[in-house]
Amino acid sequence: MSHRVGDGNVTTIEVDPELARAAERRLARAGYRPTVLAGDGRAGHPNGGPYDRLIATCGFTGIPPAWLEQMTPGGIIVCPVGGGVVRLVVQKDGTAAGAFLPDAAFFMPVRGIGENGTTPVPPPLPDNCSSRPCYVEPADLLDDGIHFLLNLAVPRAMTRFIHDAAGEVAAVNMWQPDGAWAELRHGIARQAGPRRILDAVETAIIAYEAAGRPRRERYRLRVDAGRQWVSVADSDGPTWELGRPHGRPLGRGLPAERPAAAAVTGGR
Repeated sequence: MSHRVGDGNVTTIEVDPELARAAERRLARAGYRPTVLAGDGRAGHPNGGPYDRLIATCGFTGIPPAWLEQMTPGGIIVCPVGGGVVRLVVQKDGTAAGAFLPDAAFFMPVRGIGENGTTPVPPPLPDNCSSRPCYVEPADLLDDGIHFLLNLAVPRAMTRFIHDAAGEVAAVNMWQPDGAWAELRHGIARQAGPRRILDAVETAIIAYEAAGRPRRERYRLRVDAGRQWVSVADSDGPTWELGRPHGRPLGRGLPAERPAAAAVTGGR
């Protein structure tokens, strides 16, 4: 980027100070001196803006609001979100919209200084946790389309698959940062904590199948007035608002999407 647009037009942010310093040294040896900052990239860098392009190279559950405030109208944001990469075009009114790329993309999750971005495994489920039959089977969560949707519908949920002696998926554990915790084993859902994760998973999968099992490129992300939601293009199916930890679809109660550039492009 420095070669294409000049050092003075490029800012890069790395949360780990040692890595930021190492990157700065290596860039200098290559003959480039962009602005290299150590800090939380979620805040952007307003002093260097406004920006025409923003590329994120770690995983997010939504777009940080500060980014939109620092972009020029027509600016493009390319960001990994929920196991995919979305390309957003920023509008004059500060909203943004765009489509996901067709291919899967997995990045280490965004983190703060001293964090690793993941949620530790909680203690085992208590004996008095709720239990009920579930429409979903553990192996269903291996499906790429379902896995992508669940990263959006049940944000920040961690997943661990348990295999039997034959190597087949026998169960799956899921948990979220607030202590919600679930186990799915042969169509039986056991759950505990502040919400029922597998209820949201089951609802999302039913909606996914009703929409014709859409591929990634049919999903669109819209950011407006601090709210972010994902919907399936050319579908009257449900909409999921990012940042809602329970992951239940919202139906059709959100504003209609305004026209925006729909082309997608590759991002790093």
